[in-house]
Formats: sequence, C-alpha cells, structure tokens
Amino acid sequence: MFTAKAEGAHTRSFAEKLDDYALSVMDFMSPEQISDARQRLGRIDCTAAFNAAFDAAQRSGRTVYVPDGVYLVGNLRFGSQSTSAGSLSPLGLLGQSKLGTILRARAGLTGTVLQSWSVTGVTFSDFTIETAGTAAMAWDCRWKAGDGPSTQNVIRHIIVTGGTAPVHVNWDNLNDTYPTEVTVRVDDRQAASCGISMVQGGGLSLLRGCIWSGCFLRFGSQNGKIDGCWGHGIEFAKGCTNHVEISAGYFYGNPTHKSVFWSQSYSSFNSVRALVCTATQFVTENTPTAAYFDLNAYSILKFTACQWLGPTPALIGARARTDSYATVLVRIEGGTHTGKLTLGDRPGFEIECDAFMNDATGRMVTKARGGSFVPEVRGNGRTPGTYARGGKTFGRYRRQGNIVHFRLRIEWSGHSAAGNNASLYILGLPLEFDADGVETVTLEYSGSSFAGRNVRANFANGAIAFLTADGGPIALPRDGDLILSGNYSVTA
Repeated sequence: MFTAKAEGAHTRSFAEKLDDYALSVMDFMSPEQISDARQRLGRIDCTAAFNAAFDAAQRSGRTVYVPDGVYLVGNLRFGSQSTSAGSLSPLGLLGQSKLGTILRARAGLTGTVLQSWSVTGVTFSDFTIETAGTAAMAWDCRWKAGDGPSTQNVIRHIIVTGGTAPVHVNWDNLNDTYPTEVTVRVDDRQAASCGISMVQGGGLSLLRGCIWSGCFLRFGSQNGKIDGCWGHGIEFAKGCTNHVEISAGYFYGNPTHKSVFWSQSYSSFNSVRALVCTATQFVTENTPTAAYFDLNAYSILKFTACQWLGPTPALIGARARTDSYATVLVRIEGGTHTGKLTLGDRPGFEIECDAFMNDATGRMVTKARGGSFVPEVRGNGRTPGTYARGGKTFGRYRRQGNIVHFRLRIEWSGHSAAGNNASLYILGLPLEFDADGVETVTLEYSGSSFAGRNVRANFANGAIAFLTADGGPIALPRDGDLILSGNYSVTA
C-alpha cells in the first residue's frame, strides 16, 4: 500500500498510484526492443508498440510517455487516427527530453511518421522526429472529416530533422494552439522544401521560439503571431486575410527563395492585410534574391527597430496590381541596413521611413510618404488604343496629408488611336482623386509632341487632359514625350 507524505493523504494501492502516471510506450515493448532503444541503437522496429500505446491512451484518455532512447518507427497513428474503438482522447505525447527521446523513421519510409488528426487538449512535448533518408512527412496534424479541427493543444520542445518531403510539419486547422521552441532542421539548408505549414488556423496562431527551414503560413481569417523565431522563407498563402505580427525574429532568404517573405497569390483580400515586424532581422545570402519582401499585402507593412543584412538591394518586389484596392503603406521606424538596401518606389506601395540608419555611410535616412506609379497615355474612353512605352517613362509622388505632389514623364510611340479624332489623356495617377479638392498641373516639356503649339494641361475626372489656348481639345499624337508636374487632393 502507498500513503503520500502529506497531512490528510489517504492510503491506496501501488497499482492505483501507478495509474496516476502516463502510459509508458515501454509497457508495450519486448525486452529486446527496450534494450535496443535504451542503448540508442534504433535497429528494431517499434511501430506496433507505439500504436498499441496510442490505442490504449485513446481508450483511457491518458498520456503516452516515451523514455529517452532511439526508437525505430514507421507510420504512427495518434488520437483520432488510432485504430482503437475508444471515444476518449489521449491527453498527451510526452518524451523524457527533447534531445534524448528520438523517433527515427525507418529507411525508405513514405507517408507520415506521426499522424495526429483532430485532437483537442493534447500536449506534445520533448521529443525529436528524424526523417533523414526518407521522403516521409515527419508530423501531420490536420482536420479529419467528421471530427472537427484540432483545438487548444500545446506543442513545445520538439525537433524535426532531415528528410526530403515537400512539407516536414503540417499543422492544419490548429485553433488556439501555441507551438513553442519547435525546430525543423533540413539537412540541406538551401532546400526549397517547407519546414512548417500552418493552414487555416483559427483563433490566435502563435509561433514562439521556433526554428525552421521554410515556412508556409495560411492563417485563414484569423490572426497570427511569430515571436522570437528563426527561419528562412515564409510564404503567406491565399487566405491569409488578417494581421500577422513578428517580433524578435531572424529570417533569411536562401538561394532557392525569391525573397525572405512572399505571397503565394493575390486575389481580392486573399493575402496579408497587415504585417507588423518589431526588432527582427531580415537576411539574404546573394543578389539573385530579388527582394526582401514580395508581398501582395493589402493595407500596411510596418517595421520598427528592424535590420536588413545582405546584398539584396530591393526592399519590396514588384506587385501584380490588377484591381483598384488601396495602395499599401510601408512604414519603417528606426532600424538599420548594410547600405545595399534601396527604398526604390514600387507601383502600389507607399514607402516612408524615419531615423533609418545606413550602416555604410553612418547617416540616418528619412523619407516622406510617397511612391511611384506608371503613367499611361490614352485616347478618349471609346478608343484608348495601344502603344510602345519608352524607357524614359516614370511617375513619382509624395504625400503631405491629403495633398499629392507628383512628377511624371511619359514617352510613347506608334499609338494606335492617333488619327481617330481621339483626344489626349494621361491616366495612372496614384490614389483616389478628390474632385472637390485643389489641383494644379504644369506641362514642363513636350518635345515635338505638339510641334510648337501653345498647349495647357488640366485635370478632368482624375485624368490629365490637354487643351489648346482657346480651350479646344488636343488630338492624340502618334508619338510623344511629355513631362508634367503638379498636385491634387485625394480622398484618403
């Protein structure tokens, strides 16, 4: 019999006392398997023992404990993937220590090492999954049809290494789950494979103190936070429709990545609305990396006290802007860069920064809010026409409150609408024009566009139109080269 050394404790049997503790996987192993695991040889397959332990946990609602050792395993079924008829859910899968408890995939294994679909209130803690020499996914936790999502689980102190699977860890529909100190290490750090895939997570999805090689995030319609993590290649998938916050991280783009962060696709709101980064380092290894960020974000990218290290010059990649959604604001407050970084304007983005240190020159960079755009030359609305755009074409602007100051050059040749009684218009100005505001425009240069004619430019319905001295319209020239500047009011 057993009595705890505490006032008021009752006496009970040792068998009942042992039931307080988790089921040990070694309770289901042969002496030969136990010896092999304890000697860290990993030569005898223990798959059946693990699945038997998981079945027992499913029937009893208990935790499975795995002592330190190296266990050779195949496809493991945990929780709802168990073959048990029990309706309870296991409470956890706990290793003795993160580096000491190793689940080693047998050579040539395919499929998944650990399947834990649709589990709730489970703690996964302190073990390593090794998949080197296999194409198997290390861990797959997803929504199982009919059983609902995985909710309120704890994931901590776990290492995944090796393998050539396209995805190493798949966390699908994890609601209110907080992976902490999870390391996904690929043998080839230049591999393009994905270390962590988080798809359609509900509630707050929080990654804290994690390390990975490649990360695919799809937070669905909810929020995500990445705190104190280290990794390379973060891909925000279609469906990332809300706020993503990153703090105290280290992220880099290796030679296989086009950028450190990028969007999988851009359609309507199907991308990141807001990306907020604090005290985070962004690193690239070589110049083929096109940009640090290639994001089709919707509203704002904000960086506070961040660092940019590496040879990549572009902060923002080109945005495929195919609709009328708002221009994205990129705001940099403090932080440093190595001197290679350029704050080049990109259509669809406004960039501003304050007290941003260039380490190469020792100078602070301050940039007023502004950006670039691509002006277009058109005939009237019925015959817009086509043309070849010249290499001198540019459009730049800066904002002061709701006033936009702009300067543009548009060079064209072979306009198909010329000679069709089409009037000349310049379009493509950024932001939404306020028809009730103020506007001015100056024609600085016209080259031979108007052959010496007295021409003045003015705003008309958010576009720039051209008139003769007596107020008549100007016909669209086949070839032209114009420089204009001015300002106008915007609605927001």
